[in-house]
Amino acid sequence: MIGVQILWPLAWFLAALAVFWMVLLIGGRLLRNRSARRHAEASTAVLGIYMRLMQDDATALERLEAYRNEPQLLAECLLQVLDLVRGADRARMLDQLTRFGVDDRLGASLGKGSAQARLAVIEALGAFEGEKVEAALRRALHDEVDGNLRLAAAGALLGMGAEVDVNQLIADGLARQEPWSAALAQVLKLDAQRATQRCEELLGRAELPDTVRVFAAEALSGVGDYRVIPALAAAAHAQSRFVRAAAISALGRLMHPAALPVVREALTDEDWRVRSAAAIAAREAGFVALIDQLNPLLHDTVWSVRFQAAEALAAFGPAGVARLREIARGGGGDAAARAASLTLAERGFA
Repeated sequence: MIGVQILWPLAWFLAALAVFWMVLLIGGRLLRNRSARRHAEASTAVLGIYMRLMQDDATALERLEAYRNEPQLLAECLLQVLDLVRGADRARMLDQLTRFGVDDRLGASLGKGSAQARLAVIEALGAFEGEKVEAALRRALHDEVDGNLRLAAAGALLGMGAEVDVNQLIADGLARQEPWSAALAQVLKLDAQRATQRCEELLGRAELPDTVRVFAAEALSGVGDYRVIPALAAAAHAQSRFVRAAAISALGRLMHPAALPVVREALTDEDWRVRSAAAIAAREAGFVALIDQLNPLLHDTVWSVRFQAAEALAAFGPAGVARLREIARGGGGDAAARAASLTLAERGFA
């Protein structure tokens, strides 16, 4: 009898709780929608103000006053504009924003808000110049708990021409056991433009994670300095198959004849990733002399290797196309013949 007496009050309580929960959900959705609309309207307004700054509109800074205390909004809109604007217009806008104190507001807001907000502020600060901006970014570099944001701060500092101890940055990341993201690749690319030796040393350190060494190889491939070829050639014999593949890819992008012997050797590597990278490198560098070495790869057990070898031969002009036609006539059931036939068809060669 007691159980029946409790059942009805309990049912009413649960029903009331469900209604209350539904009201909370609906109210939360309405508030989020309202906030999103407000943010969209504010973003449109700030973007318009930035555009007026480039046109020397005297009233633009007065309109910006209403958003002075919203550094995330200022940063997000600035990044959108900077993606589109270069030259004198960009310099004019940044100069006026500096006189208005936007860089100070961004610097003061570092370490506050969500990770996304802090990232926007860090990236926007990198567009400004001056000792105060550099000091703010260095605070982020040392104080940020998020590894990706520290890397973003390092990238911003390098982008504005400041010095960054990349070795210490990597050591800190290793000590904190943080995963490496594409932000490190950007940092190394910027650093390699000024100090290729540091990237060469990172590439040669076998105790470092493969990701770091792969990013170092990619960074070296973009410097346009053929003096990095010995370091990449050495890495092409690393124990890690990922490092070998990255080194071979980098050598292909450099397109220097000195890399030909290394690429030729990589075509017979035990790992399919390295063989595939070598075929791509041969194509990118135009190593026509490797036609005979590419032939066996058309019989490789891995489809990707066969495909890249056929693509390389097709890119070598008449000599490569003739070789593909010869292989294609070998029979429709053979994997090499199929790869050759498909490549010829895709390239429009009858």
